[in-house]
Amino acid sequence: MNNLTAVMNAIGSVCRGSLAVVFCPDNPPTAIAATQFPAAVVYSLNGGSSAYTFDPTVLERATIVIDVLVKVQGEATADVINDAVSLQEPLSHALWSAWYTGKFNNTVMKLGDTAAEPIRWQGPMRMDGYGQKAMGFRYQIDVAVQEAV
Repeated sequence: MNNLTAVMNAIGSVCRGSLAVVFCPDNPPTAIAATQFPAAVVYSLNGGSSAYTFDPTVLERATIVIDVLVKVQGEATADVINDAVSLQEPLSHALWSAWYTGKFNNTVMKLGDTAAEPIRWQGPMRMDGYGQKAMGFRYQIDVAVQEAV
């Protein structure tokens, strides 16, 4: 398992404190039923790497995404927003707490540029592509990890 996979699994563990259904590299979804909502999917969206120290290591930077599916599209907008807001703040606090108390199980060397909000969210928004036409919100977490080559 590479270090980014370990980071995604650690972030998935944090999400499991707020959500009953969480999919990440250690538990990938085959399909997500609307009866499983709210559910989260954790994955790496983009990144890059550069040489780091004189050892055969690289510093990998990545944006880890958490898609939180709240409701099936077509439900009342007020219900979607209420559910998103009721999940957003506790999950945000849990993510920051996991960073401050143990750097996501000691898997993350540092967060992205702290002046540019390394943990951010957006939504509510459409979240198609998970087998349901869903509404939800998305977290993005910029991380840097050291990886041996």
